[in-house]
Amino acid sequence: MYQDSAPSIVFTPLNFWRGEISLPILKSRAVYIMAVGKRKIIAEPKELENMPEPGPDDVYGVISKMVGYDKVIVDCSDGKQRLCRIRGQLKRKIWVKEGDLVLVSPWDFQKDTRGDIWWRFTKNQALSLAQKGILPEFLRARIEK
Repeated sequence: MYQDSAPSIVFTPLNFWRGEISLPILKSRAVYIMAVGKRKIIAEPKELENMPEPGPDDVYGVISKMVGYDKVIVDCSDGKQRLCRIRGQLKRKIWVKEGDLVLVSPWDFQKDTRGDIWWRFTKNQALSLAQKGILPEFLRARIEK
């Protein structure tokens, strides 16, 4: 008589990590990511060294409201409130939330109302810029909350 030969142990990530199952060859990319799976953590001293300098037209800003998808309302250092778009390169890498300090590049047309966000500062970077006196007073008060 023929019997179905079912595997005695079902593959689950928990079984794999416990060592109940050993995989001699990683057969799929999903298993490889699961096995390797740690993100690189950026050290704080390098984080404070690698802050970008704003260009001649760029302004600092604090996000005041998330409008939807990739649009946010930003209070800028020149005293204007702009509807800004998060660039695709930044949108895929970093999450942006209300109260974050960002660098805004105003558009060539509609300079007073529109712009692109091209950099988000971490909390430590924003506090160091505030201590150096680079940010205006009303932005400094919103960051140090």
